[in-house]
Parts: sequence; structure tokens; C-alpha cells
Amino acid sequence: MPRFSPRLLAGLVAGGLAGPPLAAQTIPPAPSQEHASKATGAQAHRFLDRFNAANTTHDGRLTLQQAQAANMPWVARHFAEIDTQRKGYVTLQDFQAYRQQMRAARLQASPSQPAE
Repeated sequence: MPRFSPRLLAGLVAGGLAGPPLAAQTIPPAPSQEHASKATGAQAHRFLDRFNAANTTHDGRLTLQQAQAANMPWVARHFAEIDTQRKGYVTLQDFQAYRQQMRAARLQASPSQPAE
């Protein structure tokens, strides 16, 4: 068995080379808010693209028939809930308001976390 000088061993231990692998010593970081916002931004961009493609009249108003023709089943299924003013069409602002309403309802329905 080779003998190492005390100075070399001290350097290896101090540098972490003689101990367990560094990956075993660290906890992976939680997903960052930036990553989550990028994913949300990508989803919003895809939805905007689909909305614009479905809006064949290019007036910023999506009708139920346009949503059905563009194969947007979620929009068609929730159209009446999104169109709260019963205009017969929905806008991007209507979708945003609906999404915020659903998020608030989810937060109220989720059990509150105990205080630490």
C-alpha cells in the first residue's frame, strides 16, 4: 500500500478528494421561480398562438364555434364560465380573469399549512 505524506493527505482531505463524493453531500436545489415563470411564459405563448390561429376574424374575440373548429376542447367546455358577461365571445382578458379566479379558488380550497 502506498504511503502518502501527511501534507498530501491533509490537502486531499481539505479539498474533499479523500471524502465521499460531493454529490452525496449536497441537496439538489428546489426549482427556481425563474424556471417556473419560464414554463408559464412558454405555456402562455403557446396559448396565445392557438388563440390567434383560432380567431379567424382577427378581431381579438374568440367565439365558441371558433374554439370548437380549432380543436380547443378545454375552451369549448369552459366557454360559458369564461364568458361571464354572456357576450358570445371571449377575449384574452376574459381568459386571464378566469385563470385568476380559478387560482384563487384553488388557494382557498387547499388546506392551510401549519405555522412554524
